[in-house]
Amino acid sequence: MHTEAQLKLLFDRLEQKITYLQDHANQLTVLVDQLEHEKKSLQSTIQEQRNRIKELEKKPVSDKQTFTKSAKIGKIVKDNLAPTADHTELKRKLDEYIREIEQLIAHLSTLS
Repeated sequence: MHTEAQLKLLFDRLEQKITYLQDHANQLTVLVDQLEHEKKSLQSTIQEQRNRIKELEKKPVSDKQTFTKSAKIGKIVKDNLAPTADHTELKRKLDEYIREIEQLIAHLSTLS
């Protein structure tokens, strides 16, 4: 059996462990509160982004049509080519622009 001094020592250790556990529980409670606040903030941001996506989806299609006019592409190529450029150079530039447009379309389709 334990002596009175040993029991007091065991009791003191138990009190220390209880105090440690209470402190740790308080820290975890504070952390949970912070995480819940962050969660609410992120949910709010997500909702705002969803609303923005809906607004952008409602935009008229005419914006897309003005971009795809072939006259603009021809003008870009004409402005970027030297006057002495031959047919192969023109074809190469057009192919390059088409690839860029396809990449932009692919990128925009991943956003929606």
